[in-house]
Amino acid sequence: MPGRPALGVHAISIRRRHEDSPPAVAMELPGQCPNDLYVSVRPMLAVSQGRLIALSTPHGNRGWWYEAWERGGPDWERYRVPAGDCPRISPAFLEEERRTLGEWWFGQEYQCSFLDALSGAFREADIQAAFGEAVEQWEL
Repeated sequence: MPGRPALGVHAISIRRRHEDSPPAVAMELPGQCPNDLYVSVRPMLAVSQGRLIALSTPHGNRGWWYEAWERGGPDWERYRVPAGDCPRISPAFLEEERRTLGEWWFGQEYQCSFLDALSGAFREADIQAAFGEAVEQWEL
């Protein structure tokens, strides 16, 4: 589709234990992959007991990538490396990117921040609070 980044799922077959089952599957940009792609990839690893490796910057606080990061439990290894921790990226470059992209995009792309969609009518925190048991009492 023109104007959209290319998304890929690649089977890594360094040494196959079974002819039809990869030992690992690497997903590029899983934050932008639809949930049904993630669901369709998982069975590929059933026979080999292979690994799913997902590498991406956040892309909003929704979808399987966000859920796995926030609530995936001990089944997932997580590595968070914000750009400021990478010595090969200069502070001057990052500051220019912050000015050019704005805080929201900079946070997602360079600070590994899962943020509410700019187009959303409600913030995630407000939606979650609506389902909470706690009721704030008002002093009248």
